Amino acid sequence: MSTSVARAFAIAEHLYAARAPQTLMEIARAVGAPPSTTHGLLATLLELGAVERSPGKRYHVGPLFFVIGAKYARTTPLYRAIWDDLVGIANEHDVNAALAITQGDHHAILAVHQNTAPKIQIGGRIPLDAGSFGATYSAWNVEPPIRGERQATKGSVGFSESERSETRRRGYAVDRGAFAEGIGAVATAVTSTSGYEGIASLIAGLERFDAAGFDSVGAKLAILAETASRILGDASRERSFGDESASVLSSR
Repeated sequence: MSTSVARAFAIAEHLYAARAPQTLMEIARAVGAPPSTTHGLLATLLELGAVERSPGKRYHVGPLFFVIGAKYARTTPLYRAIWDDLVGIANEHDVNAALAITQGDHHAILAVHQNTAPKIQIGGRIPLDAGSFGATYSAWNVEPPIRGERQATKGSVGFSESERSETRRRGYAVDRGAFAEGIGAVATAVTSTSGYEGIASLIAGLERFDAAGFDSVGAKLAILAETASRILGDASRERSFGDESASVLSSR
């Protein structure tokens, strides 16, 4: 790989992760490059619109990465198979919709439909074992995250085979404020012939889910994910006629 290309992406990754715009020297130290080299790369990235510079000569991510990222999101099997229907359920219950894919040791938020609090950021990262996302990831992956590798995340869930099997049987996972106080979520996986594609989730304050019913919303979400998974070629996600989730969906 070209050293310049690698350093340019390292700069982009650093600016993405930074909590505030960065100076030239902060960026150079973070990516391990001389200031002169970093300055040259930043000049090119500025011309491309990949980064922007504030009047105080601090740099932050520019619109080019958003445009590329948005294009990527819309072309993923996960997005194409479920997004429009997921937004429909979110609007029906006045909650938020989100899709997430795996990126390293986190879930990366791919798409968001915002109806209410909490604010969800596209590109935000959630630990693999966090809340309903962690339960979903564990249930639909052959090799779930190994807790011993690092301290368990707040609100993380058990990964025993019985718990994984129960989540798969039910078709969704629930978080009743364990990961983030006062926030509820239901999540499930979309799968394909290639295996796990990512997570579809509905998120809102606990009072919204208490009113709608976690299990009622979760059952609808499960059917959407199963339908999307079959569209993507996973025939194993077929539910029997009369199944509890199927009966909930038919009543919509």
